Amino acid sequence: MTQQPNTCHITLWTKCLATRITLLCALCLAVCHAVPALAATSDKARQLVRQAANAAVHKNYRQSSALLFKARSEAEAAADYDQLFWVYTNLGINQAELLNYADALQHFTKAYQIATEHLDERRVLSIRNNIAGLYMMNHEQNKALAEYTKIYADIKGSTDSVFTGGCALNIATLLTDKHQYAQARPYMEQAELLLGRYAENRAALVTLRTDYLLGTGNTEGAYRLVADAQTKYPALQHNADILYLRARTALMRALANEAVAQGRLALAQPGIDLSMKRAIFELLSQAYSMQQCYEQALACKDSVVAVSDALSNLTGQKLYEARQIQFDIWQKQQEIDNYKKRHALEMALLVVVLIASGALVWALVVKTKNARQQRKLAHMELEHEQVQREALQQKLANEQAEQEQSRRTIEQRSRELMSKAMQAANRNDSLRELLHTLETDSGLDLDKRPELKRTLAALRHQLDSTVEWKDFTTYFEQTNGQFLQQLKHLHPTLTANELRYLSLVYINLSSKEIALLLNITPEYCKKKKQQVARKMGLTDPRTLYAYLTGSEVMG
Repeated sequence: MTQQPNTCHITLWTKCLATRITLLCALCLAVCHAVPALAATSDKARQLVRQAANAAVHKNYRQSSALLFKARSEAEAAADYDQLFWVYTNLGINQAELLNYADALQHFTKAYQIATEHLDERRVLSIRNNIAGLYMMNHEQNKALAEYTKIYADIKGSTDSVFTGGCALNIATLLTDKHQYAQARPYMEQAELLLGRYAENRAALVTLRTDYLLGTGNTEGAYRLVADAQTKYPALQHNADILYLRARTALMRALANEAVAQGRLALAQPGIDLSMKRAIFELLSQAYSMQQCYEQALACKDSVVAVSDALSNLTGQKLYEARQIQFDIWQKQQEIDNYKKRHALEMALLVVVLIASGALVWALVVKTKNARQQRKLAHMELEHEQVQREALQQKLANEQAEQEQSRRTIEQRSRELMSKAMQAANRNDSLRELLHTLETDSGLDLDKRPELKRTLAALRHQLDSTVEWKDFTTYFEQTNGQFLQQLKHLHPTLTANELRYLSLVYINLSSKEIALLLNITPEYCKKKKQQVARKMGLTDPRTLYAYLTGSEVMG
């Protein structure tokens, strides 16, 4: 739950200690106010909360949360808002201990809502203090500082010196961590004034003052402060936090022997957590390196790795336990919800049965009267449906007849177009043969007959011109205009010659017939088919006719 210390700065460890003080303050407040609050609740709920608190002390957070969930049900049934406040507060503390800060904040927020709406201002301040401490644990320092500052402003001048001093201590710690030493100083002095006479707060105050001195560059003063505190308060000579501070400040003054001695003493103290152990091993590694005892330094480095692994495993275990608790709570909530649903369903069924019983008598009276009317209406509906069915069948028959007529018309136009194309092809073939004969006949001697030569050339030009094709195209568009329009839309890059070729393919002319019409060789006609098909994105030229007559082109 604490933050991991940094080997180069002591401020992070100070934050860890401040976080502990925050939780201690919250728990002290809970203890101080729980007794009178619980007195007003049922014995069963009070017993459940005490059992949950005892389970949390022994780190059995799953059992603690289960007990608190039962206590919540008891408190909700009795509308005991004071007990509900402590249930949600303890649920939040459990989740915070398991590093599940999001759920902890939800529980604290619920407790704050209950305190605001039903309890006193003291309870509101208590849960606000917990929320600020949670921000601090979750490394949201700006939020924590803002909340602590608001709380301090609300309680300044209060007779509760522990609460006020703890709040001032947290503000001073956060400001010191942000290197705002001038702003931190008055809060630090106020904390020392209010908490200095309590032995349990001395370690935290010494840590804060040491952190302040180190931050302002007074390493000598920090070292003397820790040494004097150990002399003045013998109990601090066995405090792991103070021993660690003594070792750190000694190392900063290059007193490696003293740093090693104090660090080893800190390790020997019972109850230190893994984060503190890792920080101490890192410090000892630096101290041994300064003494040129490299074997011991490497051993400490290995210990740092081992402790880091253990800390990671512990964090994973806590997160896993938090997820287990979430699942348990979800299951219990589902059970409660299911019970409520069953109860509501049973009540609804009872109401339905009562209503049905009353309605049954009326239904029997009305049934006979309505039955006759329903039969009459059903007969009328059947007649209406029969008329509609016959009309629909007639409409379908008409549409089929129109489609058949349209198909016949298209076939007729296609036959006419094919006939026209064949006539043109035969005529062109005959004319070409005649022209070839005349041009190759040596008896005519075309060079001596320029007029005949010009006439034959004009005839050849007329035969190869597109005038005849334009007539064919005009007729084709009249019968298949939608085909050409859709083809141009789907393939805008097709040229006029390619459209001409595709029109002849569309009316199912053979390659030989198309070659005669276009005045090209059959071999070139096949090659052109491959080129046009590839340009249209068809992998197999043999599918060209099927594509042209398919639904995509025909629309």
